[in-house]
Amino acid sequence: MAPKAFTDSQDRPAAVTTPSVSWFPGNMLKASRRLASEVRTAHVVLEMRDARLPLLSANPELEKLLGTRKRLILLNKAGLAEPSRNGAWQAFFREREQPALLLDAETGKGINLIHPAIRKLCEEWSATYRRRGIRPPLPRVMVVGMPNVGKS
Repeated sequence: MAPKAFTDSQDRPAAVTTPSVSWFPGNMLKASRRLASEVRTAHVVLEMRDARLPLLSANPELEKLLGTRKRLILLNKAGLAEPSRNGAWQAFFREREQPALLLDAETGKGINLIHPAIRKLCEEWSATYRRRGIRPPLPRVMVVGMPNVGKS
């Protein structure tokens, strides 16, 4: 005997529900909403990407969420990428006036370049404090990125 085909919700037993299909999981929606509210307090956003796939490891929604916020792209796992391509990717981002650093978080290579780059991005912000004779506070930094790019 073939199962009964339900034509509308009145024919359906109470326990049978139609699942809603979404390509955007709930946890990502929740994270996007939280990011949108928290990014307002950050002076600089560190966007982690995989150096082997810098464009594919970027979150396309991030552009909208960050707006004009200053951003530093960190190309992690540079030791696993082709050395000749690493320089090409840095030039690619430099042409777009987007600062990008190569690093390997596992070995610690390039980590020491992050702090000076943040300081440079915050020069204008800290100069407003110095003009008033006030020592600028430390900048607030937010780290974002797709899963498995090395944020941890």
